[in-house]
Amino acid sequence: MGKTKPIILHKGGSEEGWDNAFRGHVQWRTLFSSERTPSEALTAGVAEILPGNELKAHHHAEPELYYIIEGEGVLTIDGLEHPVQEETAVFIPGGQSIVLKITADSPYAFCMCLPSIHLMRSNMYSLDDLHPENVLGVALLQPPKI
Repeated sequence: MGKTKPIILHKGGSEEGWDNAFRGHVQWRTLFSSERTPSEALTAGVAEILPGNELKAHHHAEPELYYIIEGEGVLTIDGLEHPVQEETAVFIPGGQSIVLKITADSPYAFCMCLPSIHLMRSNMYSLDDLHPENVLGVALLQPPKI
């Protein structure tokens, strides 16, 4: 078995998205995924949501990281609202319901990273019918103001 090699992408990735009332209105570019790139263990990408739109309630079985590149919004995790903005880092434990609403009149962009899974072909990703009641914890990190 060979050793996994580093991957450097320049303007790469697969453009995808949803534009419907059930899932929300979001576009993303998958940069790394074991299904598409010779990478292992992680799926990572960059997403954009235009003003007035949202990413509807969903959850992943695995934990996820968000890093906000630009914009302002409210990230609701298991029913608790958290304001998020540029340079906010978020750790979301697995199994928790996630909703992201854009609150500013400018686009909202964020990086996402989670363990490599077959997102659309497994039960690891699902849209929520209702919010789980068991809150396991959320970490929001804001950079220090200098």
